[in-house]
Amino acid sequence: MTVHPTTRLTNCLRGHPAGDVHAWRVCWLLESGFSQDLAQALAGTDIDLHALLELVDRGCPPELAARILAPLPAAGVG
Repeated sequence: MTVHPTTRLTNCLRGHPAGDVHAWRVCWLLESGFSQDLAQALAGTDIDLHALLELVDRGCPPELAARILAPLPAAGVG
């Protein structure tokens, strides 16, 4: 993943209380080009943030990256 940690990390740590993982995840998603609504929705899931950002860094649109990493619905039994 190609990131500029000093710039993004500073932006994402400033103004958020220590330990606020949800706000930190939202910040990273917004910094990476995700819409506010999608960033809020994804920040509250267990989707691998690093994998998500790596897809976007490689040119995948944010909405498609979220769909790629979204869990599959449970298959019906029976």
